[in-house]
Amino acid sequence: MMRHPRSNVPEPDLRPTAQLTVTMVDGIVVIEPPADLDHDATDALVRMVTAALATGEHVMLHLDAGRTPEPDRWPLSDADARAATDVAPRPVASIGPGFVRLDTGNDTWTLDLARRRFCRSATPVDPRFVEAPSWTAIRAVWVTAERTTVLTAAGTYVSAPTSWMAGERVVAA
Repeated sequence: MMRHPRSNVPEPDLRPTAQLTVTMVDGIVVIEPPADLDHDATDALVRMVTAALATGEHVMLHLDAGRTPEPDRWPLSDADARAATDVAPRPVASIGPGFVRLDTGNDTWTLDLARRRFCRSATPVDPRFVEAPSWTAIRAVWVTAERTTVLTAAGTYVSAPTSWMAGERVVAA
């Protein structure tokens, strides 16, 4: 909120905010985040994904701006998605504007949705200190109740058995 210079009455902040687009394509919830995701929108995105998963939906984070989502690129059949049923839910945290941290049990994934990239590390890392060669460009992220899969810009899939659970929002120091 901004304050008018001659009063103590707050004026609404009319700056545009990041808009998340949510659609259904071939039975998959498709969320398209804008390139200018702020921390609030990133937190909302994490909560949208976990809410959709709680209702049994599959989710695609469509990061390939300007291209139509391709549900036929879905990396898992429904039978494959149901096969892994013993995956414990793990917290997924919004750790900054456009950044999401996912614990896979074996490693940590940091998704940079604003720059359309991700990195894997043995322990959680501060994305501000990850060197450029450690990031992998991505086009999409698919999330089921049991698995998270990214489609890299090179056209390969990277997948980890994990179940999203909205975690605490992390505020950078």
